Amino acid sequence: MPNDCLQSPSLCDCFKRPSRTAQQPCTGPDTGPVIHIVGKDAGFRRRLAMRLRASGYCAQGFPSLVAFARVACGRRPGCLVIDHHLPNGVDALSLLERLPAVGITMPAIVIGSSTDDLLPRRAAALGAVAVLKKPVNEDAVVDAVAQAMMQSAA
Repeated sequence: MPNDCLQSPSLCDCFKRPSRTAQQPCTGPDTGPVIHIVGKDAGFRRRLAMRLRASGYCAQGFPSLVAFARVACGRRPGCLVIDHHLPNGVDALSLLERLPAVGITMPAIVIGSSTDDLLPRRAAALGAVAVLKKPVNEDAVVDAVAQAMMQSAA
């Protein structure tokens, strides 16, 4: 699938197209924040979503930035947990750069390679509240989500 949504000046086109990627419905509490998990590793997305749901969050996973962008509009506020390296040469920083232009503002947690020493500074400059290095366990992500949600509520 082309990543034209993220290469263009805005993500608006993505929001106008119906999603072709079947997604599990968001499960968890009917109210409160939604934790959006974007990453290529289906097993990690599934395990993290289960762990977040057990912690009382509504969580939904997406295999790509394009899949997330197509359904993000109109969702309840929440938090974005995103793997820095995704298919099609798109990365988390590209998304963080473009989301405000389409009216989506939410705290973001970036999960990146332990070899990229500049990632934490670049992500923080774009508004990420945390950068976790791989390998990362689900408890560390849940803790970062809890901190992000407390900061955004303040």
